[in-house]
This record gives sequence, structure tokens and C-alpha cells, in this order.
Amino acid sequence: MADAGELLIGELVGVHGIRGNLKVRSYAENDALFAPQLALAVQPPRGEKTVHRVQSVQAHGQGLLMALEGVDSRGQAEALRGAALYIQKSLLAEPRDGAFFWSELIGLRVLTLEDQYIGKLADVFQTGSNDVYVVRNPGGERTEILLPAIASVIREIDLDAGLMRVHLLEGL
Repeated sequence: MADAGELLIGELVGVHGIRGNLKVRSYAENDALFAPQLALAVQPPRGEKTVHRVQSVQAHGQGLLMALEGVDSRGQAEALRGAALYIQKSLLAEPRDGAFFWSELIGLRVLTLEDQYIGKLADVFQTGSNDVYVVRNPGGERTEILLPAIASVIREIDLDAGLMRVHLLEGL
């Protein structure tokens, strides 16, 4: 879990090779954030949070391939599978008005303007023109809805209340 001064920026989703390289799913708008010498707090699903510096990073498929200081074997890397990656917020510029860090949005309850529960915001991805929010509701009539992050659809984001209000356009 992140402390107040940290921001979730990715997840370790797998290992690559025998030297401890890690596959990373980035939540950052720009993957250049994962630069060598960046200090990352690494929180495995079970275990203590530790800080590691990035040794190297490169694009790899849909994500990144990363080497961390102190992770030198496949076994060490396997122990970190599923870990969340955090960065100190103080290293980032504040988002402009009306903009949010993706990790602040993940987990928000999503409601229509009529207070109908749609699901929880599970993911965000970029397209050429705008971000798309992935809303999931495993027990609902529709288990997944993709919402374009545009003003005509996303009407309110209230981080304090943990919710997003949306206007569902025809076809969504």
C-alpha cells in the first residue's frame, strides 16, 4: 500500500531470463519516467516493501523490461512477481487542473448521473486521441465497459468520495 507521499506507477507482471530481469506493466503516462537510477518502492503481494534503483529499462511487447539493483537471479525476480511499484510524488510535476494521476483513478466507483452503479475503474489506457477508462463489474449485466475520457462522458471525478460520475452515450 502506498503512503501519502507515494504514487503507484506500475506492477511487476513476470520475469525474463535467468539474470533477474522483470516484466513491468506501466501505469505511467510516459514510460520515460522509469529511467536508470530512479528509486522505486517495490511492494510484493506478501512481504516487506523495499527500495531498489532501476539499473536498466527498455520497451518489451506491451510493457517494459527492467533490471533492478539487488535483483540478480530468476529466483529473486520470481519473489517479486505481482509487486506494486511506487515512486515519490515529489519527483513528479503536479497534474494540471482537471488532470489526475492514473493510479488516483484506479478503484473509483463509477456511477451514472442517475446514481446507477456501473462498476469500478479497473484500468486506463491511452489511444491516439484520449485515454480510455476500463470499468469492470463482475456481477453486473455487463462485466466490462470502455469509457472514453472525454468531458461529454466523464462528468465528475471526486477523489475524496472515491467516485466518478459518467454520462453514458448511446452505444456505451
